[in-house]
Amino acid sequence: MSDLTENELDAPPWRRVESTLMATARLIRDAFDARLEPLELILTQASLLAYVAEFGATSQTHLADHLGLGRAATGSVVDRLERRGLVERLADPADRRVWRVDITEAGRAMSKRIIETDEVLRA
Repeated sequence: MSDLTENELDAPPWRRVESTLMATARLIRDAFDARLEPLELILTQASLLAYVAEFGATSQTHLADHLGLGRAATGSVVDRLERRGLVERLADPADRRVWRVDITEAGRAMSKRIIETDEVLRA
């Protein structure tokens, strides 16, 4: 791994494993982001869109938990996808304080392209 310095190589094994895992995760994210660029998406946006396509409308709080993001950051992701017409916010009939995020037809078509991209990368 070219990112490892001599210090990291001399570090205790748990430290080397941690560095390797973080570097690998960064490389995987970079690979997905590069493949998703023609769709004008990044991995976080694609993950949110694919999740809603598979499981249906859900709250932003649930999406934040699923993505491991804060609620404000998740709201920004939803804002971007909503501006592109890929998702929409709907009032929750059971709780007026909650907005549910649902996929649009354009979002459903995009989620199919995301799945194809994912399959290519995983192969």
